[in-house]
Amino acid sequence: MKRLPLFIASLILLLVPAAALAGPIMDFTVVPPAANGTGGSVSYGGTGVPGDAPLVGTAIPITDVCVGINCLTITGSTTGLGGSIYGDLEFTTGNFTGSTASEWDFGGGGTITLTGGVPFLGIPNGTVLMSGTWVGAFVLTSDTVGGGYFDTKNATLASFFGAPATNWTGALNLGIQNPGVPPAGFTSTVSGGDVLNVGPVPEPASMTLLGTGLLGIAGLIRRKILA
Repeated sequence: MKRLPLFIASLILLLVPAAALAGPIMDFTVVPPAANGTGGSVSYGGTGVPGDAPLVGTAIPITDVCVGINCLTITGSTTGLGGSIYGDLEFTTGNFTGSTASEWDFGGGGTITLTGGVPFLGIPNGTVLMSGTWVGAFVLTSDTVGGGYFDTKNATLASFFGAPATNWTGALNLGIQNPGVPPAGFTSTVSGGDVLNVGPVPEPASMTLLGTGLLGIAGLIRRKILA
């Protein structure tokens, strides 16, 4: 899968008002299976009936968080190659909303959570480093999962990068293996990707507009990947 972190970052930055641009772009790295022995999974347990089931991400390993060239190692509950330890990303989107011949679409709501630790900052394993709520998500038959969400960061982690903990916006970009044909259910192994965040975003009065923009990111990513 082609990784698109800079593409997604550019789209998010276009959506965030100038007052929010002082915050960092925080990039969490999803570890390819070759690096840690497991890639986690993404699954849809429905049968193609709108409203029947969400998209679920389970035990997706995260190895670090970077702002520019500055990176911090994340530790957590998944034992990897050579005894290394990785944080775990878990998510449940809103329920299935519909499909085309090449994609599944899922609504907002649900949760996205990253649990782990950052030794350099004294954050112990088992700490919630990021938690948020989905704007919307999609899966492409070209083995790609994408979507947008709003989230809150661990206060110590955010402070290290010079930002408040609240009012972040994020975009998920995952590669998966052979999801099959819409609208059938599937379970696929994650092959890598990014969890990209920009913070802070506007206060709640501006959230609706930004949420609409995040859904626009999904469409733009689709067109970029399928081009």
